[in-house]
Amino acid sequence: MRRRGLMKRIIYGAFAVLVATGAVLPLWAQGKGDPKVGKELHVKHCQRCHGEQGKGDGPAMKAVKTVKLADWTNQAEMAKYSDQDLYKIIVEGGAAVGKSKLMLAYKGKLKEKEVWDLIAFIRSLAKK
Repeated sequence: MRRRGLMKRIIYGAFAVLVATGAVLPLWAQGKGDPKVGKELHVKHCQRCHGEQGKGDGPAMKAVKTVKLADWTNQAEMAKYSDQDLYKIIVEGGAAVGKSKLMLAYKGKLKEKEVWDLIAFIRSLAKK
């Protein structure tokens, strides 16, 4: 009887740690984005800084010499970021994760599904 209670506490505790660390994003959302929809979102929200091909060379960046954006087509560079990292950067903005404050927060501007669509598009660029 005591053993069952202990096991239950261990399981609940482990789950709480996963949730607290952000390791458990909605499982249905992980990897479920539509890159075609993400491309449309990229054109609307990201292209002016990140460029048409995602190389960080958009027209808005020509005036900014102090910040170098990630090249989304570079597989080695993009491998450094988990989908959860990209989600946090998009939703909370660059400053929230130690990146440039020029990267705006899109919380409230993009729906969760749209963020995952954008991540799917970003990931597709590194596969080409």
